[in-house]
Amino acid sequence: MLDYKRDIAIFKVHDLVRELCLQTAKKEEFLSVFETPGAITRERRLLINGEVNHEKITTDAPVRCLLCNGGRYGINNLNDLKLLRTLSNVATTFISESIFQQVNLRYLNVDLVYIPRWILYYLPSSISLLWNLQILTIILPNQSKVIAPYGIWEMLQLRQIEVDMICLIDPLRVDKANRMVMRNLYTLLKVENFRLSEEVCKRIPNVRELELSYCDEVSWYYCPRNLGCLHHLQSLVLTFNGNSKWREFATSLTFPSSLRVLRLSGCCGVDWEDLTMMIGSLPHLEKLFLRQNSVIGSVWTPVEGNFCHLKTLTIDGCGDLVCWNADNSHFPVLKYLCLKDLSKLIEFPSGIGEIATLEHIVLRFCSASSTISAMKTLVEQEELGNESLRLTVYVQGDEETLESFKKEVQEEGLTSSTNLSLHFRTSK
Repeated sequence: MLDYKRDIAIFKVHDLVRELCLQTAKKEEFLSVFETPGAITRERRLLINGEVNHEKITTDAPVRCLLCNGGRYGINNLNDLKLLRTLSNVATTFISESIFQQVNLRYLNVDLVYIPRWILYYLPSSISLLWNLQILTIILPNQSKVIAPYGIWEMLQLRQIEVDMICLIDPLRVDKANRMVMRNLYTLLKVENFRLSEEVCKRIPNVRELELSYCDEVSWYYCPRNLGCLHHLQSLVLTFNGNSKWREFATSLTFPSSLRVLRLSGCCGVDWEDLTMMIGSLPHLEKLFLRQNSVIGSVWTPVEGNFCHLKTLTIDGCGDLVCWNADNSHFPVLKYLCLKDLSKLIEFPSGIGEIATLEHIVLRFCSASSTISAMKTLVEQEELGNESLRLTVYVQGDEETLESFKKEVQEEGLTSSTNLSLHFRTSK
């Protein structure tokens, strides 16, 4: 109940701050807010609430920034907005050709909410005319995909591409003198079945954030070993469709030494030993997120000398894990640990509590025995003078299960800690 009241208070403050910002922006003429179909004449930065047709913008309006908030803005004809640089939150059924005539456009955010699900949306080749575009964001309904034309490889000013989901065709092989290199591209998100060919890696040498998913038949066509050629890559998300056939592909990936953040999901067949071999020695890895079905196997015995710089570890939905033989020597600088949906885990490794840098442990819907042992670890650390370690526990079950758990906790005397946050949820 306290958390609920706190969240309500936060939302109220957020609404007040937002309203204050809008009023101040309007007063200072930094941002003009339109909620009625009045004529737009001299404004440079516009926030449009509801539906306003493009006819309301006069031909000589010096609009540079157009933000849409709710409703659908009529974007069938933007030819008159020659100075437009930012076009955001546009909800529509298709991307009008008139948008591609906005050669000064730097930021484009389109929400294709009105197209059917499961559709393949083909971006027109004329998108390459937006040679000044730096950020491209396209939102689609679930299970829909955008097929990008070859011309996207010619948009050399692009810094960020985020299209949910996008398929990129291979760039054409050309001689070195004529190769167009996207040196400014730092973020490439939600790409499906991306082929990491040598030509592709040469085209995006400075990419730092990459999010890939693979769902078709396993093929070496995707060139997993070339991932290591992206020497500036810092954050990587890899999602597979949960089939064990991806094991050999996943274990063949070569991770660049620059990697700092890694999220894995669905690569069934990769066991804990494989995982340690794949990424344990990465010198800069600080955050590791193991999502649903990313690793199989009942026992994980980490190797000392690996994960030397890991600060955040999340194990979520790796339900086979029974025994985790870890201590303070395996994750020497760990700060945050989250275990979720580990219903078979017998015991929380007490040695984890001895990590000097550890600040917060979260157990969410794990087995009762591992939860109890984690609470005992907290008590032990407090008795040793460690007052900085916090433990947050979420327990789920029917009323009988929850009552049994509460009784055991009370009998063990584990509820006195001020650094323990305990939450219960009754399952339906």
